[in-house]
Amino acid sequence: MSDQKLNQGLDFLGEKVNYANSYDPSLLQSVPRQPIHGALRKIAYDQWNAYELSWLSSSGMPMVGVGEFTVDGDSEFLIESKSFKLYLNSLNDHVFSSIDELSLTLQHDLSGAAKGRVDVVIKTPPFHDIPSNFIQDWLCLESMYTSSPSLKVTPNVLSIQNEKIVNQKVYTHLLKSNCLVTSQPDWGTLFIEYTGSSWDLEKLLEYILSYRHHNGFHEQCVELIFDDITTRLQPKELMVQACYTRRGGLDINPIRSSRPDWKGMSGRGFRQ
Repeated sequence: MSDQKLNQGLDFLGEKVNYANSYDPSLLQSVPRQPIHGALRKIAYDQWNAYELSWLSSSGMPMVGVGEFTVDGDSEFLIESKSFKLYLNSLNDHVFSSIDELSLTLQHDLSGAAKGRVDVVIKTPPFHDIPSNFIQDWLCLESMYTSSPSLKVTPNVLSIQNEKIVNQKVYTHLLKSNCLVTSQPDWGTLFIEYTGSSWDLEKLLEYILSYRHHNGFHEQCVELIFDDITTRLQPKELMVQACYTRRGGLDINPIRSSRPDWKGMSGRGFRQ
């Protein structure tokens, strides 16, 4: 098969592209397979794991998950990886009424691109089937509250409920911002340990979601979150850590803390 035919329709690869802000299955690009059917080739499939999968619920609440995609190794086409990434990111602001609807949409689009069978499994937080000693005594915000993201960072929503002193450890998988240079989406899990007057956790989640369209470096985002909570809520002690997913084999985990023994999570998060 000629290189020209193999590369047909892939002209955008290697070039700077704009990330789609609406669902667009036409972003998927297919490449003809060249299977080699030897005597021992009895099982063939391609296993993809997507750690940066996000969409909106029917109420407008951002959702995240891990997608597992199994593509038949004898499908007519491969799915080109950069186009796959662009396609998945086009789902970020699209509403799905249920996980089933999301799964069926993914299966339909990917099977169409591959011209073969694609199985889809979506896992959602707090990932109870994934062992983690670190989060056993931490509260997962999205398991308790729902909220919709604003178009800009809104520190003014942070608020105190009453003057009772509490010590709480909370986290959310819903932290998303965009790279200041490339505008590529950055995904992370945010951990906050807090001692101070009783705070409104629902408003905290609303504040965190307001970073969804914010352009900033990882370190700047954590710096700003730490400062906003400090300024608005005036805690006695505070730790903020963001564990970002990998890019180019690197992950970054900025931490800001008021005390040396509040060090956040060490090791790798599930999506890292």
